[in-house]
Amino acid sequence: MASARENLESAIESIRNSSNEFAFQFRIIRFPNALIGIAEGDSWFDYPPSWIEDPEKGDLINQLNTFKLGDERKFNILRIAEAGDTLENMVFGNDLDKLGEPRKNQFLRTLALVRRYKPKFVLFSGGGNDVVGDGLEAFINHNMLKGKYGLLRDSYVDYILEEVFREIFETFISEILDIDDNIQILLHGYGYAIPDGKPVVGDENFGFIGPWMAPTFARKRIDFEDGQKIIIKLIDKFNILLKTIAHNNKNNVHYLDLREVIQQDDWANELHLTVTGYEKVVKVYTDKLLEIFP
Repeated sequence: MASARENLESAIESIRNSSNEFAFQFRIIRFPNALIGIAEGDSWFDYPPSWIEDPEKGDLINQLNTFKLGDERKFNILRIAEAGDTLENMVFGNDLDKLGEPRKNQFLRTLALVRRYKPKFVLFSGGGNDVVGDGLEAFINHNMLKGKYGLLRDSYVDYILEEVFREIFETFISEILDIDDNIQILLHGYGYAIPDGKPVVGDENFGFIGPWMAPTFARKRIDFEDGQKIIIKLIDKFNILLKTIAHNNKNNVHYLDLREVIQQDDWANELHLTVTGYEKVVKVYTDKLLEIFP
């Protein structure tokens, strides 16, 4: 029986092979009819535990890459994603390197790859960490202020989503379309995450990541019921934003609403889905891609 370390190393190797540009080029040769896509995003596009749960299916991007119609693979997607990434860092860049110098944002690489490979579509997964991950605390008041101000800082939430996030998404879209105005861009709005305190469960090698929401609510003295209501409201607002952005760019941008697709038992932890949960999301993606490219 494989050890935990062997499982981890195998998972990382699988991700490397599905993300590696050389492997992507090899798939172009092997599956010449597959539609080329590029996926930029956060941990929903870069989630190692899926490979430990099911080494054959793996994560969302691998499931899309292995999707077949008959005997033919339909998509060949190059992954440019990093778990834990935020919208601002992905598109504008705010990380520093070990020397304290500005680190290049991954969007620059994405743009270069779009020019090189001329994809038919671009997938973008961003905003989850900003809304219900590490960015959550800035959106909520302490429970002692509930009676006077409410738990959600509505004006601040609206400013961040309607002004800041909108500008970031619009920048992403315009930069992609400046290269090729025929590219189709798909955005998704996540689901109703559950602030139950469940982390990404690992071992002494993999470690434990999270939880994110439950500790934030605990610090603010907010109970689970109120915390869940806050998450639902934030996710709804985020989805309204994406729906509006897609409508304003309806020739190229498509919004995927996953809120009713993802059920409670599809969550592996506070922010990520089980392999079965991601399978449901993959179906939404494949249905939309096949609609766009019949």
